[in-house]
Amino acid sequence: MAGSSLVVGAGPMGEWLAAHLRKKGEKVSIYDRNLYRARKVAESLKCNYLARLDGFNTAASKAFIATGSEHAGPLIIRLSSILPSNSAIIDISSVKTPVLHQIRGKIPAKMTVALAHPLFGPGAGKLSDKYVIFTPFRNTRREYGVVAHFFRPAHIITMSCREHDKLMAYCMSIPRLFTLSILRKWVALDAVSLTTSQKALAMAASTMLIDNPKVFSEIVALNPYTGSALSDLVKEMLSLSKAGRRTIEKRVSESLKKIPGLNKYYNETYRFLENR
Repeated sequence: MAGSSLVVGAGPMGEWLAAHLRKKGEKVSIYDRNLYRARKVAESLKCNYLARLDGFNTAASKAFIATGSEHAGPLIIRLSSILPSNSAIIDISSVKTPVLHQIRGKIPAKMTVALAHPLFGPGAGKLSDKYVIFTPFRNTRREYGVVAHFFRPAHIITMSCREHDKLMAYCMSIPRLFTLSILRKWVALDAVSLTTSQKALAMAASTMLIDNPKVFSEIVALNPYTGSALSDLVKEMLSLSKAGRRTIEKRVSESLKKIPGLNKYYNETYRFLENR
């Protein structure tokens, strides 16, 4: 599948993706509405820079969308009218419901639209220990093949749109809401980093808060399951707050057994914080 690829979006994940494709032998072109940013990324990676989306070499057969869920659908539709009908368009946004709603029934039959969600950020190095969720659109086998080709050796997990977005509400939306809320309270109390656990949480929060604010808000607001996940979590927290000591201790013990690597993470976190 090596050849020419277009990356739409020159943000952190777009830049990572362009570098990743270059390593796979692709000739990469980059487009972003922010022309300065696109040019800067293209120069640093020795890629082609496009001032116009329709300036892409239409003989090429692959385009990657790294712009977020809000703009992914319209961009897929637009690219489907620019690229050859047998091309592949790969979306890597983190919320799939709005994308599917926008593109359903509007893409040429021969064109492959692969919906992928890399579960890692632009700081990722090796992919052998990473995961990518694949959401089928029309031709599961062909779409899966495209995702696997570009993201292996990462582990590819297949999920429906509903399964994906519901899971991401718990794994991405709620952690962002919780982190932003608690950090705002710490700032108001002038107590941002008094305890070790606060410092550790702030370190974890950095993986979410360095997102572009628009991407951060998309992850929370565009996921249709954020509200129900939040309600579910609030019920769990209220239940724990009203439980007796034995119940709380039991829940903690159960979590220690069921969540792998906690002791390792604890030791690594302490080493990092002590050696800063």
